[in-house]
Amino acid sequence: MKIFSKLTVVILTVPSPLVDHILALLRFLGLIDAMTLEQHYGFDPRQTVPLFNSSGFRLIRHRKFELGLNNLFVFEK
Repeated sequence: MKIFSKLTVVILTVPSPLVDHILALLRFLGLIDAMTLEQHYGFDPRQTVPLFNSSGFRLIRHRKFELGLNNLFVFEK
């Protein structure tokens, strides 16, 4: 008898591409260190679901937060 099934859950956040422009402005104004910008490169959050679906994951939750500038994704497999 199998009591527990093997379940994989992935929780991730993906910033909106607009964040790149905001960070560029903050860097120009000298309010942030340029080293932090390498983490942002304009990835389109709309690519997240197809990317994970192609690997066998199923989206169970998607929600925008931080004034719509960030996306929460929860997938399971």
